[in-house]
Amino acid sequence: MFCSRKHGHRWRLTVAAAVATLACLLASAGSALAISAPIQISGTDGEGVLIQSEPNGASTRLGWMGEGSSPEYTCFTHGEMVGTVSVWFYVTHEGITGYYPSFYDNSSYKDDAELTEKYGVPACGAAAAPEPVSTPQTPPAGSGSGSGSSSSNAPSGVSFNRGAAVAWAEAHATQTPPDAAACTWFVSQALWAGGLPQTAAWTSSGHHGSIPVLTLRPGTVDAWAVPNFVNFIRAAYPASTYTELNFHVNNVPLAEPGDVIVYAWKGVGSVNNTSGLEHAALVVGDAPGTQYPEVAEWGANDDGVLGRPVKYKKRGWTWSEIHHEWLQSEPGYKHVKAFLLHIDTRQ
Repeated sequence: MFCSRKHGHRWRLTVAAAVATLACLLASAGSALAISAPIQISGTDGEGVLIQSEPNGASTRLGWMGEGSSPEYTCFTHGEMVGTVSVWFYVTHEGITGYYPSFYDNSSYKDDAELTEKYGVPACGAAAAPEPVSTPQTPPAGSGSGSGSSSSNAPSGVSFNRGAAVAWAEAHATQTPPDAAACTWFVSQALWAGGLPQTAAWTSSGHHGSIPVLTLRPGTVDAWAVPNFVNFIRAAYPASTYTELNFHVNNVPLAEPGDVIVYAWKGVGSVNNTSGLEHAALVVGDAPGTQYPEVAEWGANDDGVLGRPVKYKKRGWTWSEIHHEWLQSEPGYKHVKAFLLHIDTRQ
């Protein structure tokens, strides 16, 4: 997910926007081997559902299926939890191939085996799906998703200058973000300033998003969406550690300047499930005389206005600098979780 203090929910298209997007994509769409299944899109209040490049809501939007549509099914996988369902189908509809969440159809099953037995749709691991249809807005191959690891081509012998990353973060923390959901973009730029190399999947080059649904953003999804970013760094630098933090213990001895703390405001997710992550901030040091990490960030939305520049260079990782209270004490965030991404570039 992109940075927010709001509960993440499904992106929706107006009919006009969907038609425009679909018309644009049809020109470059390919075909995929698929099977028919007695499943229809339903439960969308007549709005239909997006077809996306990865099984998570932060991925590129490739097209749209209206209420009642019956696409061709290639396989299913598990991705970002939508409602109470983690299954995403890989389908082809009117020339567009990609994923949609099973929460928005009329299928019913108690487990993966029953899904395949009842509808004839195999798991994607059992019948490999073809690559999603490529469009100008699709992130480069290797972009991560909220449910798995990104591939990477990070070179060996990388030297991470933590001081340079912190200097960039402190110099830019109070500037106006370029987008309302730029927290991970802030962290990515700080890490690049510290010497972590850009790759095809994690880069400031190009853009992603689609018009008119979403303003185009520079770089790739892995440089913007929190789950994708975490999965990319963990895959690129496997010596790194990723640990859930305890909000009742402020000190974090493992944290170093240049590490990243990510937040799941609603308490969704675990070390092995990044789909609930909604915010990222860079560790810039410890409070004087303690091992209590302080962080710099963009887009914390502490004052209720998403994307408004923060008025501080840093804050304690468990503290709301604007509301002057502990994050877990804020209304609606008593279940907040946080995770420390300790970056280790050793191969």
